[in-house]
Amino acid sequence: AQELFDRDSLALVALQVAEQNHAIAAARLAAAEARLVKARHLRSQTELRTPIDGIVLSIDASRGQFVNTRVSDPVLVTVADNQTMRVTSMLPVEQWQQDLVGKPASVRFGDQDFSGRVTAIGNRVTSGENRHPAVVVHLEFTADGRVPANSEVAVTIDTD
Repeated sequence: AQELFDRDSLALVALQVAEQNHAIAAARLAAAEARLVKARHLRSQTELRTPIDGIVLSIDASRGQFVNTRVSDPVLVTVADNQTMRVTSMLPVEQWQQDLVGKPASVRFGDQDFSGRVTAIGNRVTSGENRHPAVVVHLEFTADGRVPANSEVAVTIDTD
């Protein structure tokens, strides 16, 4: 009988030791998970991200550079949205019409044509090509990433 009691006692002690080891392991796991969350947060603070897809035009930051946004908000990355593009062009003054805003337009880049529309037109005459009187006209078109930023394009406005 004593021998059975001793065996049960040893089993109880072994169970208690196993439970303590489990509790210690669970605490270590929780601490490691907390360190991982903190490390991910710190890493996220070192990434340069943009809210849009596009082409990176310039990076004005270097690896390891400290940026204190409490002092200033410096421009670190310049990204061009190459999905919807904008064109500024000069329209000969004799082609000016009051109702051009919203008119369809086509934009040609190389051998590709894109559909767009006039979004704004200037109200002052200035010098255009060959010092010919012109007004500034703004267009928007969908390029789906096929036109590099700051490219020269040909514009045709449908005035009919």
